[in-house]
Amino acid sequence: MVILFMGVFYSVISIHFRYNNALKSSHFFTNMVNFYRAIL
Repeated sequence: MVILFMGVFYSVISIHFRYNNALKSSHFFTNMVNFYRAIL
């Protein structure tokens, strides 16, 4: 379960940096928090 979550998390990070390199780290963190809340 943890490995699966880490795989999804890594995929989201890689896609995020691929399409949104110009975004600030704060906005990236907000997206990650929203993604985590969506899973829960």
